[in-house]
Amino acid sequence: MAQVWSAALMGPAFLAWRGGARPLYTAAAVEEKWRARVSHFPAHAHAPSSAPAPTPALSQSALDNRDQKKTSPSSEAALPSATSPSTQYILPMFPYPSGSLHMGHARVYSISDTVARHRHMCGSHVIHPMGWDAFGLPAENAAIAHGVAPQTWTERNIEHMQHQLRRLGFWFDSEREFRTCDPDYYQWTQWIFLRMFERGLVYQKDAEVNWDPVDRTVLANEQVDADGRSWRSGAVVEKRMMKQWFVKITEYASELLEDLQLLDRWPPQVKSMQTNWIGRSQGATLLFPVATTEHIDAPTSPIEVFTTRPETVYGVSFVALSVDHPQLEQLTVPSARDQVLQFAERIREERKDRTAVPSTDGVALGTYCVNPMTGELVPIFVTAYVLHDYGTGAAMGVPGHDERDQTFATSANLPSRQVLVGDYPEQVLQNSAGFDGLRWDHARERIIKEFETRGIGRNNIMYRLRDWLISRQRYWGTPIPIIHCSECGPVPVPENQLPVRVPPLKDISQLEKAPEAQPCECPCARKMPATTEADTMDTFVDSSWYFLRYLDPRNTQSPVDPQKVSSVDMYIGGIEHAVLHLLYSRFVSKFLHELGLAPREPFHHLLTQGMVTAKTVQNRHTGKYLTAIEQEQVDEADLKIIFEKMSKSKHNGVDPLQMIETYGADVVRLFVLFQAPPEMELQWDGSAIAGQQRWLNRLDTLTSRILSEEDSPSAMESLATTQRHSGKKQHRKQKTLLSTVEIMCSLRDTITQVSVSLSKDNPTPNTAIAALMKFSNTLSEADLTSDEVYLSARALSVMLAPLAPHFAAEMFSRLSSAERVSSETHIPVWAGPVTSSTFVFDQNWPVVDETLAKRCEQADTGSQTVQWLVNGKRRASSTLPSSLLQVSDEGERTARLLELAAELAPLCKHIGDLSKVKRVIVPANAKVINLVV
Repeated sequence: MAQVWSAALMGPAFLAWRGGARPLYTAAAVEEKWRARVSHFPAHAHAPSSAPAPTPALSQSALDNRDQKKTSPSSEAALPSATSPSTQYILPMFPYPSGSLHMGHARVYSISDTVARHRHMCGSHVIHPMGWDAFGLPAENAAIAHGVAPQTWTERNIEHMQHQLRRLGFWFDSEREFRTCDPDYYQWTQWIFLRMFERGLVYQKDAEVNWDPVDRTVLANEQVDADGRSWRSGAVVEKRMMKQWFVKITEYASELLEDLQLLDRWPPQVKSMQTNWIGRSQGATLLFPVATTEHIDAPTSPIEVFTTRPETVYGVSFVALSVDHPQLEQLTVPSARDQVLQFAERIREERKDRTAVPSTDGVALGTYCVNPMTGELVPIFVTAYVLHDYGTGAAMGVPGHDERDQTFATSANLPSRQVLVGDYPEQVLQNSAGFDGLRWDHARERIIKEFETRGIGRNNIMYRLRDWLISRQRYWGTPIPIIHCSECGPVPVPENQLPVRVPPLKDISQLEKAPEAQPCECPCARKMPATTEADTMDTFVDSSWYFLRYLDPRNTQSPVDPQKVSSVDMYIGGIEHAVLHLLYSRFVSKFLHELGLAPREPFHHLLTQGMVTAKTVQNRHTGKYLTAIEQEQVDEADLKIIFEKMSKSKHNGVDPLQMIETYGADVVRLFVLFQAPPEMELQWDGSAIAGQQRWLNRLDTLTSRILSEEDSPSAMESLATTQRHSGKKQHRKQKTLLSTVEIMCSLRDTITQVSVSLSKDNPTPNTAIAALMKFSNTLSEADLTSDEVYLSARALSVMLAPLAPHFAAEMFSRLSSAERVSSETHIPVWAGPVTSSTFVFDQNWPVVDETLAKRCEQADTGSQTVQWLVNGKRRASSTLPSSLLQVSDEGERTARLLELAAELAPLCKHIGDLSKVKRVIVPANAKVINLVV
């Protein structure tokens, strides 16, 4: 029979220990209690404020609500300058107001919010703003679908998403908030466009463009994926000829590439992606004169060829043109014209499908050119594999030293000549006249000099990067501030007439066709009839400088005051923006830097967070993504289960608000921060999120036990005595309480671990949470009536605050209001500062000071046995001084451990040379040492 416990037997001590004196918190109560304050941004790093008196038995929701009302003091002072040495500018990429936040948003903003709060508590003035990338195609598509104006739809979405951000307790500076669709903002986007126009960096031309047939607009090359599909709609992109506006980003190609070396706090992968996209090629341009024939009886311009291998010029057996080369028709004999034009049209059609494998087909033009170094006639072909947008659109064919040239030459029955012999990099020239016997690199220099001497070529650098196409044939975007005059041509709108506003929308049906130019007057002296520019700007123009506007958001005289500009200290967002937003932002910053309005590089440190993925279920045979109901109707053997990025179309999305309603904001935050390091993919596991809820439950119980006067060793002993006298069996084994020194050492280690985890270049909130969990377990095994435990719990709540602000605010408020320590007692810095405030975000960050270090000295004199691992496998064991394992300087600790490892024969036998050790890993429990080789 189950044993029944009576209230009399349990007694107050047992009830306090079980948390019976205070029910477990619920998320709704915590959030309701603290919401406004936790999400209110402070004017200064530390501005003490009072907190409300703690109320008993609050649920987590009430605490969250109160915390969000109280998380920071009021902000009435002037905005702090980003140029101050004490200022930290922490910025997550701003969102498009699609209507609701997804888990990807919840993750990136949880990361930035944690970093911003930690830096604030460490004494920095923090700039942590939020805004809205509000222009764009989805607003128009939604307007057409729902019959509502894009502006109305956008404003509604922003209001809803602001509510979601508040529910999660995010701490953004509302004084700096703006939308890119605000005229006060896009006025300065237009101003930047006009400054570029004045400097010749903006131009309009007819060009073959990428046309999205679904969104009915042009896309930049960077907005078309490797499969030839639109980055937004997913439609297969078409090619069309249209008059478009371009920005000469190519003028900055060299600077964009070279300055990547300045970005030592950027992920190498992002720098590599930009390097490849810019695509620098070192080589030479060379002129091949066109041979006069019966079909070409008048001199024509020579063919300019770009090659990265000028040392192979003596091996040329043909010249190949792209299908869009401007001299193609001129150089084609009449008898081959139809075949050449049909071939060119076929290749253009094939290129619309970017998934198709490029062919090495070609057609002879029937004409010849002259190899300027040998005087030999070589045939001219149009080929599929030479691209118009790389180099000059013409290439010299050297079958002996290029695989594609060899394939083509074989099919066209062309000769192949070897002009290099030996293995790279020691190859030398042969069959190359006076250059025979020279190593290839020496020969290259001399051959280019020969080009220059003869006036037939020169050293040259080409880039894969193409000018930025910014025209968009849609309504909801920043209007291009240009007037087209029949006599003056394109004329900039006068600066005093900016902004050129988005025109009023008379009817939703207007959105279903491209905007039309409107009649106006030319601003010239004669006021000639003219028309407005109908196109709008790509939204990437809007987002290419928004991070600067945050620093001076109310400036009416300039985009930003030069005295207020600074690079972003930490920029957080997805790696998918590596060659879109990030490249464009670097370019615009460099242009504005020349005007004295921006730093040379916009982002000091870039943190690219991983995607949030969830389990998706597909029909193994059809590939269809299945809903939960559909899964039940398919045999298990026919199901394919994988983790993919959350998406409505894949039926694997998780609504953050739904999770908040179930678990509370703090639990959701802790989960997305704990489940994986920021740079790694986060696999959503609905069953694991409850673990964070259980931890907060345990912390809440621990706080109640610490505050209970009856939760003491004597009270627990009294309980045990009562049980013995009643003849009842003791169901709980008595534990030996940890000593004060052990608690102090654990606190020291926790402060160090959490501080390092949150302050390093790539923060790891997951390891900070793990350290706090371990410390809370340690406190639960101590004498909860001691001042050291009480003050340690205060320190824990302060360290928890950046991660779970609502719960931490309630925990600190309860502990601080309890007056457990008399006013005469000195409260050390590791327990939080002595302030009149009981609000956790008015506290300084705990530090390991001299007093705490001394308290731990007696424990550090001991020793402990550790296991030595090599790449995770046990190889030896030894006894080490405890103090060595607690050394905070990782470099010093590693050096001393390697010295000791050299004395262990099993390790030396297995590794050999200890210089092979790449890393020494000492986990938090310090029971093992892992040598990574």
